[in-house]
Formats: sequence, structure tokens, C-alpha cells
Amino acid sequence: MRSLRSLSLLGLTLALLGVSGCALAPQTTALQRVHQAYEDDFATFSLPGPSETGGPAAPTPATAPAFVRSLQAIRDFRLQFPQAAPELAHLQVLEGMVYLQSGRLGLAEAVADNVVAAAGKLTSATGQTVRDQLLARDFRSLLVGWTEIREFNDNNSATIAEWRKLESAANALRDDLNRLTPQQLADPASDQGAVYVANTAAIFYVWAYKLRADEDLPAATEAKRQWFADAQKLIGRFLTEAEKSPAAAQEAGPVAPGRWRYVQWYHWLGAQP
Repeated sequence: MRSLRSLSLLGLTLALLGVSGCALAPQTTALQRVHQAYEDDFATFSLPGPSETGGPAAPTPATAPAFVRSLQAIRDFRLQFPQAAPELAHLQVLEGMVYLQSGRLGLAEAVADNVVAAAGKLTSATGQTVRDQLLARDFRSLLVGWTEIREFNDNNSATIAEWRKLESAANALRDDLNRLTPQQLADPASDQGAVYVANTAAIFYVWAYKLRADEDLPAATEAKRQWFADAQKLIGRFLTEAEKSPAAAQEAGPVAPGRWRYVQWYHWLGAQP
């Protein structure tokens, strides 16, 4: 996910630890390498495009192991700096997101408690909500939603996807984002994390509509108006006025990389009856 950009690592670490940059340089450099490996590994991945028919696809495990460089960089950092508490908290979140985004939901579940616990170790001295703190806070809701979508697609009669769980997960993501003030999201990396969470909430609302429509189409149609309106408003909070303009929809084609995928979703949601 290219939009989850590297944090301003040196500034963040200095703010958290309150010590000199010289002492932290090796850890900071190593952490930057981890984030760069993650960005490089995720360059070919993106959120699914908008589609009401059948719903957007869920992340699925790649035939070849995904994010190999990212996971190796995380392991290397842990061996080299086993006592670097704030940095290790960031890496705990990053590891969980790697599993989540590559469809390895069993592993994501295995590390979920540690990811959520990392949120409390990532408080910024400036009062801003750093990206990884936001992802850690919302990790359980992200995991619940993608798990429900996988259960729909797994062709296993023992697992049943539930629209109520998807609605609940989407609502939790929406409510967490709505509690954030503009000042808390002043850091660009945090803002990029927020728009990713917002778009994921939109995906969960679309899936909730699909599954509910299979049970009760009139009720689903009524709920859809609110769900889609909430989803578009949420994504729009983190887009520029130019990106929200009708002309921007022409730029976000069928294969929309990076940030344009969010623009694509925003305009698609607004076009639905």
C-alpha cells in the first residue's frame, strides 16, 4: 500500500524518547530500511476497486510468499536492536499489517493482541496521532471485516459471512476516525493511514449491503443509502478539493494505483443510486 508512507522517523523517535539524534542514528536508519522494504514489497498491491456486483475482492495469500523483504527486515531489526521499545512497537504494527494486507489472516489473528497493545507505546509528544498508532487501534476492526469477507469467498459451508459483523467493523472504523481532530492528523503519514482506514470502512459497508441484500433486499436498500453516504463522507474527509471534483473521477481509471484508488472509491460511492 503505497499510501501508507514512511513516517518522519528521526523526528518521531526524538519526540518519543527525548534524546540526541546522534545516539539514535543507527536505529533510525535501520527502521527507515524496514519501512522502505515494506513500501517496495507493497508497490504492486492495492485495495480492490469499487464494485457492487459481487463485492470487492478480499486480500488472498499470494502463490509466492508476499512481503518477504519486509518480514526479513523486521526480523533483522529485532535481532540488532532488541531493546528499542518505541521502534519495536512500530514494527509490531507493521508486521500485523503485512499479514492482514497479504491475506494471511491466521497470522494476523496470532499477532493481533500485540498489535493492539502497541498503540499505547506510540503516543506522540506533539499530541498528534501517529499512523501506526491509528492502525494499531483499528487493527481488530480491520481484521474482523476482512475475515468476514474471506468467509464469504472460502467455499466452506462451515463458515458464514455475517453482514452485521461487517457493519459493526465499518462503524468502529468510522467512529474512530471521526473522533480525530485535524490537528491530530497534521502529519502526512497519519493522514495517509486515515484515508486507508476510511476506504477499508467503505469496502466493509459495500460488503454489508451485498450480504444483507441476499437476505432482505428492501431492508438492505434502505440501509445502503446511509452506509454509502457515510463511506463517501469518510473518504472525502482525507481527500483534497481537487480530488473530490468531478473532473478527478476521469483520472482514476479501472486500474487506479496508490492514492487514486481512494479517489476512485469516493466518486463511485457518490454515483450509486
